[in-house]
Amino acid sequence: MDAIDAHPSLFASVQKEKLHFSSRDRIRAAYESSFTDDDASILSLINDQSIDALSVVRNLLIHSAGAVDKKFLAEAARYQTLTKFRALNIGESIQLDGINVRILVDGIVKNGCQLVRSIDCWIKAHK
Repeated sequence: MDAIDAHPSLFASVQKEKLHFSSRDRIRAAYESSFTDDDASILSLINDQSIDALSVVRNLLIHSAGAVDKKFLAEAARYQTLTKFRALNIGESIQLDGINVRILVDGIVKNGCQLVRSIDCWIKAHK
């Protein structure tokens, strides 16, 4: 049982069949339609750039086998957590050691925990 089924009165305006979690944009849209503007902390957490930065690295690994390309360098320039990777040359392989992985996931873990707490507070406040 998910939160929508467990608390139908809280999510009365949410059309469950229209919620899709197949991309970052769709996940964000689902959260935005569920929580609207009454909880800025939830909306801020789902729009945090650490998610996007990790996605840039994920896409490089999946689509380019970790070999740096122009698209990666352009996207890496947008995110502070990817500063270390901006010095790589096109064709070089990205190195993911423990330090680099930690840089990428620290924000994700922190924000994920905070998102759970924020949603819990939201549910309690809207009972």
